[in-house]
Amino acid sequence: MNPATSSPWLAQLQHERPHFVLDHDASTDVVIVGAGIAGVATAYELLKLTKHTVLLIDAGRIAHGATGRNAGQVVSYFERPLSDIAKEFGVEMAVKGQELVESAWGQLEDIIADCTLQTPFYPTLGYAGFSTMEQVITALEEKDMRAQMGLLDDPLMLKVGDDLLHRIPLHLLPYVMEVPHSTIMRVLETDDRSFIAAAVSKKGCVNSAQLCEELVGWMTKAHPNRFAVAEHLPVETVILAKDSATLKTAGPTITAKSVVLCTNGFENLTINNTAGPDIDVAFHAAVHGCIGYMAGYIDESKQGAAAVSYYQKGGYQDAYHYLTRRPYQHHQTQQSLICIGGPERQMPDRASYDPSVPFPADIEEELSRVLHSTYRDLPPAATRAFLWQGLMGYTPNGIRRIGFEPKNHTLLYNLGCNGVGILPSIYGGKRIAQLLAGIHLEKTMFDPVE
Repeated sequence: MNPATSSPWLAQLQHERPHFVLDHDASTDVVIVGAGIAGVATAYELLKLTKHTVLLIDAGRIAHGATGRNAGQVVSYFERPLSDIAKEFGVEMAVKGQELVESAWGQLEDIIADCTLQTPFYPTLGYAGFSTMEQVITALEEKDMRAQMGLLDDPLMLKVGDDLLHRIPLHLLPYVMEVPHSTIMRVLETDDRSFIAAAVSKKGCVNSAQLCEELVGWMTKAHPNRFAVAEHLPVETVILAKDSATLKTAGPTITAKSVVLCTNGFENLTINNTAGPDIDVAFHAAVHGCIGYMAGYIDESKQGAAAVSYYQKGGYQDAYHYLTRRPYQHHQTQQSLICIGGPERQMPDRASYDPSVPFPADIEEELSRVLHSTYRDLPPAATRAFLWQGLMGYTPNGIRRIGFEPKNHTLLYNLGCNGVGILPSIYGGKRIAQLLAGIHLEKTMFDPVE
């Protein structure tokens, strides 16, 4: 077994900064539980769109949970085929949901610009490599659905030859562009000839933990009378009344008009709804935990940003590996960071999570094997500097929960990472702020249901 894991994102944070402390009972308009990307984005949008006072609390330090232990990729897709989502919600609502998540690209860019944040953000074209016709057909069905709703994409690149084109339904052919096999391998940065197609989409790279820490600092200065933060304050019980909430911690008691849970969704807190039916059991059944594993390599070649997904077997929902490359400040030197991830393991409900446990040896071997056998451009001098694991919350249907708790509107949710959490979290923050501002919003597939 290996030493404790180390995240490249947490390594860049301000470790010497003072902690945010709450040592007395407090009252606020809105209390947000969870200071990762979802909680911080929700706080920002509330300060922007409402006049509410906001208290942001976390059981640990800002962005030291899943936000500080992710893959660093910014993507707008779901880890579930859009065609499958449409079977549950209908084509119009499924595509609209996709469009809402994609709108968070503009939100992220606006936040960085409006707050003059210095955290580097690297937008780039990303690629997904497919090795089976099942994966290809699923990707083309998504493009067809998007086209039906007026959203146009770049065509999917398909290898010329092997009679592949004749295996595609006629109505999906307009979304295909045949290219030489060498083009597929070039954009995927691989010599693995098993990949027969590649899809292009907008992606990006960012240290979301650093972004959160910097944005919290900006909010404390820009809104000193409306915004406060408290770290190392785990919530034990949330007591909901008709128009207010009380949060019990090991220390101070917090009262608020509204409480927003921006957590992983399976913490050991208890929800007591005094104004209606039980919520606690349903809440803890709504999200299950999953641990994702990643490795990071440092190199001095200073390559540009890249984000690639490799679907090497099975269908679109089967396990895949992803690679991220980006500039990285390491030991006061600008270098390249190459990250590889993909393996996941389920976590029992309400189980305690310790990110410092030894990294599983079999997963370490898998990541090294996939990186060296799939990624063509790994520099010979690249050295592994990081091994880390991150806890993610998955909803049963793979769709983020954003909005009012149906049994008591004092409680709201912006949770359910589902493996791709940055953009959905940012969009979710805006939707929560709009709801608490009293803005009427159309129903979406993100709305919590009983």
